[in-house]
Amino acid sequence: MEAGNITLDEITTDLIHAHIEPMELSDPDLIILTGHQEKLENSLVWQCAYSELAFVEENWRQLTVERFNKILEQYMSRERRFGGLPAPTEP
Repeated sequence: MEAGNITLDEITTDLIHAHIEPMELSDPDLIILTGHQEKLENSLVWQCAYSELAFVEENWRQLTVERFNKILEQYMSRERRFGGLPAPTEP
């Protein structure tokens, strides 16, 4: 692989991670979008694929401990499937 020239066969998940993850951080489980923001920025899109999203109207400086705890409670009550289908229910 020459600098700046790669083939499709050389593009792997490891190659992508090596270029977009500057630090050894785990992917986020929860992302809180504040201040009427309802879209993810272009950064961290790969890392956020299985993240849960919480949308709040308050700006981040206006978040209280109580509001933050409610967001965490809502998050903990979610059924996380990581892209999978829900478990079948009994009839």
